[in-house]
Amino acid sequence: LISRYSHPPDLLTVSANTGGNTDTIALICGAYLGAAKGMDALPEDLIKGLEDRDRIELLGQRLHMLYSHKAGA
Repeated sequence: LISRYSHPPDLLTVSANTGGNTDTIALICGAYLGAAKGMDALPEDLIKGLEDRDRIELLGQRLHMLYSHKAGA
């Protein structure tokens, strides 16, 4: 799905409607988009409705700092 749908809203819509375990598939696709392209790639309405958004953003920033520090070592 990720290689086929490069437009974030399309990817998330298709992943949520593929059948089977759609919530997990959409979660993985959304996490990939956020990691690969940053939060700005995700639709704003999804970001605003994200439960524990502040905590998730903080964890993401910490992970980025750890990765950046190790990559520079």
